[in-house]
Amino acid sequence: MFFLNGYVVGSWAPQIPALVDRLGIDKFTLGLLILGFGLGALTLMPIAGILLARRQSRVVVVGFASVVVFSLLAVAASPHLALTAVVMFLFGGVVGGMDVAMNANAVTVERRLGRPIMSSSHGFWSLGGFAGGGLGGLAIEQI
Repeated sequence: MFFLNGYVVGSWAPQIPALVDRLGIDKFTLGLLILGFGLGALTLMPIAGILLARRQSRVVVVGFASVVVFSLLAVAASPHLALTAVVMFLFGGVVGGMDVAMNANAVTVERRLGRPIMSSSHGFWSLGGFAGGGLGGLAIEQI
């Protein structure tokens, strides 16, 4: 799950120039859209905590993971600024919620294994970001 989360975030980064061109926005507006991503994360992270108190961490992680891929597609396809702002907020929220859930799940797995896995889990996030950024950039070049 860490790899997937990193991959999705990494895949979004190469799309930024296309998003700017598609929407015809300036740097300030792009900054506001990225701020919306962060605000979405801040909003949904506590909700992820509430869900984790009621459900197993694995279930919550899978739920967020199921939505995160589609939210990236929505960002890539969003044709209008107002819709893109909403989608960026939701994309950030789902990425942030998944982050909380997958870290909680890693703690559960650590306890079961009786050994630390958190640092290697975050290493997989970095590998996912590298793969997503690289492959996303290659895909954009081919389009």
